[in-house]
This record gives sequence, C-alpha cells and structure tokens, in this order.
Amino acid sequence: MNPQVNYDQRSAQVLGLPHLIAPLFHYLFYGVYVAKWIKEENYKVGKYYSVGYDKILKDFPNYLSNERTCRRYMEALEKQGFIVRSTERNRPLFRITAKGKGYKINNRREASPPIAVVPRPYSED
Repeated sequence: MNPQVNYDQRSAQVLGLPHLIAPLFHYLFYGVYVAKWIKEENYKVGKYYSVGYDKILKDFPNYLSNERTCRRYMEALEKQGFIVRSTERNRPLFRITAKGKGYKINNRREASPPIAVVPRPYSED
C-alpha cells in the first residue's frame, strides 16, 4: 500500500505555509474541522485538541519517520503561527490559531461550463 499525502497547495501558498509541513497541517485541520474525529476537550491549560504522535505516524508511514520528526514539524507549525501547542500529562495538545483557520480545503475541481445543445430541426425524409 502506498498512502497518498494530500493538501491544498493553493491555500498553503496563500497562507505562506511551507510545503514540507503543509501535509501535517492539512491532516490536523481536516481532523478538527471536516471529519471531526479530533475532539476538543477541556484541559487545565484551556480548550485544546489532542492527537498522539503514534496516530500521526500510523497514518503517515512514508512521510514521517519517527516521533521526533513529528514533534519538529509540529514545532515548525507553531513557529509559523498556525497552531498553539501545549502538553498535559505527557500528551501533546494543539489548538489552531486564527491564521491557521484561514486554510481552506478545496478538493473539488472547477466544473467546466455546460455545453449548449442546439436542437436540429426535424425533417421527414
């Protein structure tokens, strides 16, 4: 199996999101706002989302090699201002910032305009 790594290149370019870390941000954004499999929870530090590095590594076996790489990419996302990170009980937490919420997922291609069909006149031959 060769899993695909998808992200919206136009949206990443508009926001200035580096292409190396864009797939990870797309994965987090999609999990929070589209598929909603990452749930928001209340922690002592506030409302955050939690996803373990092992889950990310399982979903991206060819993209991320180990937990340390995953942590570095999350740090890069925080440095760029797309997420805010925290930890509680050794569990990684994140929250998407206002800058990160500007990311749009557009997987649909623009539809081509409909072709006008001109009826031919009926002739009896």
